[in-house]
Amino acid sequence: RLMIRAKAVGAKQRGLSWRDRLLSEPDLLGKLNSRLAPLVNWLNRTRPVRVVMEWVLGIHRDRRLPPYVREAFPAWFGRRRRSWGMGASEDDSRPRTGPHSHGRVALFSSCLVDYSYAEIGRAAVDVLEHNGVEVALPIQQCCGMPSMSVGDLNGAIEKAKTNVATLLPWIDRGYRIVTPMPSCSLMLKKEYPFLLGTPEAQRVADQTSDLCEYLMQLHKTGALRTDFVRPAGRIAYHLPCHLRDQKLGYKSRDLLALIPGTTVQMMEWCSGHDGTWSMQKEYFPLSLKIGRKVFDQVKEEVPDLVVSDCSLAGNQITQATGRPVGHPIEVLRRAYGLDKQGSDV
Repeated sequence: RLMIRAKAVGAKQRGLSWRDRLLSEPDLLGKLNSRLAPLVNWLNRTRPVRVVMEWVLGIHRDRRLPPYVREAFPAWFGRRRRSWGMGASEDDSRPRTGPHSHGRVALFSSCLVDYSYAEIGRAAVDVLEHNGVEVALPIQQCCGMPSMSVGDLNGAIEKAKTNVATLLPWIDRGYRIVTPMPSCSLMLKKEYPFLLGTPEAQRVADQTSDLCEYLMQLHKTGALRTDFVRPAGRIAYHLPCHLRDQKLGYKSRDLLALIPGTTVQMMEWCSGHDGTWSMQKEYFPLSLKIGRKVFDQVKEEVPDLVVSDCSLAGNQITQATGRPVGHPIEVLRRAYGLDKQGSDV
């Protein structure tokens, strides 16, 4: 709280820079850039463009940026439902998937999943449905973590108000809020009651679960299917800082360990990404020093898969090691044999 207050005071005294304003609006960036995803991704890998970007925006020229997907996750979700001939009812703000037997989930997918890592959202839907869980996708916007990280508390509060208002009707209809991104689950669970101080915010917090936390709750009640058809081998699993902050234990590790023929080695150090902080030209070199223990472990152990719940941490690990990093839900989908293309994580 002291750090948040210090950032807020600094932003109030100095004002927000153009870079901070831009990076704290990932929804806007995603909507704009995903429309021209192949071109934008190519430009983001082009040296002259990155030099100009560093000069104008202060984003380090060597910082590996998350890619943009051509089809955003909400568009895929809606198209998938329409292909089933399922029209939304009048009180639905977003479509739902088919019948359920073990629960109903309103997926808070996150900006990262929506516009950069849509495959995580698709894997979440596949795995949840495989386990008899109905999935809905409420209208939502950025959780507000990027705004809060740069000291824009007013921006974070407005985003929190909007999300609480759109999520509450789903809770009233018996859905639990589930998100695959640790920063979003942290915001909904811990920061929304702090920012808003309302019973409604607390209700959303009480009805929110991290995705792997939710699946382990299914396992605890005997509702999680264990009909795995593929081993995952040796996994180096990075536990994100924002999951540690929630004091959930090792839910993702325990979930992955349920897959036969799988061993999981923990990596509990910070990757050094820290939201938009490591993108800034003055901090990028330091961020790689902070994550060195994680990078060294990946290089020394040479696991079959490198996995993290946080896609930004995964982006940082890939930056330093060259290894692709998947999300636990993608590993689970492959272990169930649900990856239709049969592609590895």
